[in-house]
Amino acid sequence: MRFGWINIFGACIDAIILLPCIISMIRNKERRERVFSGMFAMIGMICFFACILLMWLPLLIGKKGVWKFGFPSIEEFLIYLFVNGLLLFVYVIMYILQLKGKNRIRTVILGAVPTVIFLLSGILLRHWLLVGFAIVLWVCGILIVSDKCKGVYNGKTS
Repeated sequence: MRFGWINIFGACIDAIILLPCIISMIRNKERRERVFSGMFAMIGMICFFACILLMWLPLLIGKKGVWKFGFPSIEEFLIYLFVNGLLLFVYVIMYILQLKGKNRIRTVILGAVPTVIFLLSGILLRHWLLVGFAIVLWVCGILIVSDKCKGVYNGKTS
């Protein structure tokens, strides 16, 4: 099953992931200055936006310059749709709950779900550049979220 050179499903997944990020940035104007503080935060943001781009654009995928998305079987496509749909549902629910009050587990889930989506999508689409960026994002995400949880849940606001 082939998509061509743009993955519409990946673009829709990106939109759902980005919408809460945009809402959060608008609601928390003072947080914008702190987002890019620290080396791991910068690397994580670069990898996050690289993954967003690679979810719908098949850079360096395919053979002999034919850059197209696709799945070897319909079963892998169905796994892609079902698991990503389930993860996006969890992501949106966790974000809505997080708006009502911060919680360490929800913070970790909100940091992990997009990374799992990027990693799963990269593996199923055989998009190894996406997999590479997702792994680096995963490592940075663990460091960022653990640091964020220490500050937020120990009485600090950063």
